[in-house]
Amino acid sequence: MKNKQYKISITTNIHFVDELSSLLWDLDTTGVQVEESLDESIEYDYIDSELLKDCGDTAIVSGFFDTDITDKIVEKLKEFENNSQLNVGSLEIDTTEVDPDLWIEQYKLYFKAHDYGNVVVIPEWETTQFNKPTVKLQLASAFGTGYHETTSMCICALQKYVYNGAKVADIGCGSGILGLVALSLGAGFVSFGDIDSQAVEATQYNLSLNNINIDRYKLSKVSFLNGDSMQYNIIVANLTASLLTTLADELTKNTFNGSIGDSLVRLDSDMHTTIDVCESTILIISGIILDKLNSVRQVYLKNGWQLIEENIQGEWGALVMRRHDN
Repeated sequence: MKNKQYKISITTNIHFVDELSSLLWDLDTTGVQVEESLDESIEYDYIDSELLKDCGDTAIVSGFFDTDITDKIVEKLKEFENNSQLNVGSLEIDTTEVDPDLWIEQYKLYFKAHDYGNVVVIPEWETTQFNKPTVKLQLASAFGTGYHETTSMCICALQKYVYNGAKVADIGCGSGILGLVALSLGAGFVSFGDIDSQAVEATQYNLSLNNINIDRYKLSKVSFLNGDSMQYNIIVANLTASLLTTLADELTKNTFNGSIGDSLVRLDSDMHTTIDVCESTILIISGIILDKLNSVRQVYLKNGWQLIEENIQGEWGALVMRRHDN
């Protein structure tokens, strides 16, 4: 006899999706589904409230549970409604019993292999063999799958700048996808860090899933690079504009500050562009909504960073920068 599973759906405003999803993960959901409408599912690595603060669109956030915890969710939602400054929407709840195998199969239809050129991100059930590096990710994760524009831009940048033996820091690692991509591309060591215990657990699972040797990484539940004395060749941080602005000084500490002439010549995936990467740290920052892109750029320029690339996908921007002598 199959175990029962309950799908508990909550109607909210789309700018409350991130907080509501986190609540469901805290209550040990086995998966979260976000829908803008009844027939259109979308996957979020995270939502930047600055982007959505004026958006009144309705979203439905669903969690899947082995027991019916509707009453517990109602209590938590009352606390959220009383304490939140956001317009949380109606918070109507619908609970239905579902076939656990059915929703997993529906999820599999959505989460498919994604080829970025030099690396392929695949779900853990994928059996197709690829003739290039692959990164496997678990089914039930509160964090990035690589489909979001901000994650995609980071992966594309890592493909250009990671070289064999590079030391990489993945700041706010989430699922660990970016650090895992770096390792698959030849990085010698990656430091994964996140302040969320569920992110640390998700990253550890994915490290094991990809058979990463313990001597190639460090995983910490820390506030970014606090207390870390290692200097990194590449730092990648897929956060939000406000967090990146706050962390500008901290992200500058653990860097190599080489001259422009000290370099390792690299070619991009199209074998065209030469890139200086060796004697100074490369910084890849993403998760920046477009109306904040200029202000974030200026903060890092004032901290001694030189702009190499500025990339845009949809409503999001990413910057690739390097340290240089002042």
